[in-house]
Amino acid sequence: MADAFARGEHVPHGGERPEPNPQFLAHAAGLSELYVLLAAQAPTYGLRLRGFQREGDAREPFRADGRARALAPDALIDVEDEQGRQLLAFVELDGGYYGRSGNVSWFAAGACAMAPEPERAFAEACWDDLRLCGGGLRLVDCLNAARAPHDSAWARQQAEQVATEAERERLRSDPDARRALLQEKRLYARGEQLEQFGEPGATALQLLLHFSEPMSAVERDAFAALACQLTDDPLDAHLAPTPLPPSQSDSEAVGQLVAAYRARQQARVAELTRRYGEGPKLRRRRNQLAAGELISEFAWDALENDANHDQQARQEQERLRIAYLERREREERQRKHEAPLAARLVRGRAAAQALVDRDHLKHCRHCDEIVYPPEPSRDSYGLTIQPSYRQPLRCRFCGGHELDPWQERHLPQLQYGGNYRPIGGDLLSSGKDGLMDDPDGHKGGEW
Repeated sequence: MADAFARGEHVPHGGERPEPNPQFLAHAAGLSELYVLLAAQAPTYGLRLRGFQREGDAREPFRADGRARALAPDALIDVEDEQGRQLLAFVELDGGYYGRSGNVSWFAAGACAMAPEPERAFAEACWDDLRLCGGGLRLVDCLNAARAPHDSAWARQQAEQVATEAERERLRSDPDARRALLQEKRLYARGEQLEQFGEPGATALQLLLHFSEPMSAVERDAFAALACQLTDDPLDAHLAPTPLPPSQSDSEAVGQLVAAYRARQQARVAELTRRYGEGPKLRRRRNQLAAGELISEFAWDALENDANHDQQARQEQERLRIAYLERREREERQRKHEAPLAARLVRGRAAAQALVDRDHLKHCRHCDEIVYPPEPSRDSYGLTIQPSYRQPLRCRFCGGHELDPWQERHLPQLQYGGNYRPIGGDLLSSGKDGLMDDPDGHKGGEW
């Protein structure tokens, strides 16, 4: 009957029922008195009752310590203060539920010895604080204290939102900062979004994302074209799911970036060539740039290490070349009668030398370098051990074993070493157009 009165419902009809427990009646009457008191006197204390739920309706499930739990208070009150703030509280008149389960430790709580007298509990400062270790608080003080963690979390959330919006604006207005974020988030800049700018354009944009020095005007224009291919939120370091066809101005900006980076890379390759000489790797990079391509970001970072590696390999290559020429001269005298008579008459010693070169030399197509046989070694007694010519040869530059047979068109490299290459007829190229100078300082055509 008390529940029906509190809810404004009809009293249930079911005939005679057993007399209810007096304790239950007192409990229900206390809740009804609390409801009436809140509805009638809350405005006196600057509050307005928004809702009042009893027992079953107030039950609230939750999870704690990895287990499903539930709060089953006597009532849930919902009031609003003069500032429009919502204040919620579970009510337990006798404290039995909380005393048995200990669930109060998870929630802000207050206690009052005047709970059986709701009017006094509402008006007097007879409440203990949140830790149940003091008194002198009013009910409204307990409600405000219980809301404090929510207000603090809300203020923190609002501050974070303001800071996030400020960061978005900063990234939109500062291309260098946005690029730094993309680098930090390790944006994988591959796919149709970049491929639509062409292979050199895609490589240029990948290099732009790779570099960390402040952007030039050309780079800023190209980065603006790249930003059109990213998601709208600058904090989201991902490419847009669908490529956006570039505008004419975007294509022109990326084209200018390609030209600027090609000039920069050509200057870098020329500078490393002067310092280390031109080995196979620098030669490939130079040819790559001459063909209109760009060096990728990973190859760009490895340029100097590659040049240094090729310089050391070149020194070993030159030592093997000189040793081979000495052995070649001795073996050529031993095998001079193996060459046909007509070849000896026409070519002289070169006929026998061609036989020796054919048997002992190979050529690495990947590096465009001669592969010389290893030098003889000595055993523990000081005796010379000739290497087996059946032993697989390997390129001194790349370490590869897949080698081509010897061809006489590589004779200039054998005779003069370094980077001598035939450029037509009997002409040779060395020390020109960025090629490596001879170790002794000779230039092509000065022999």
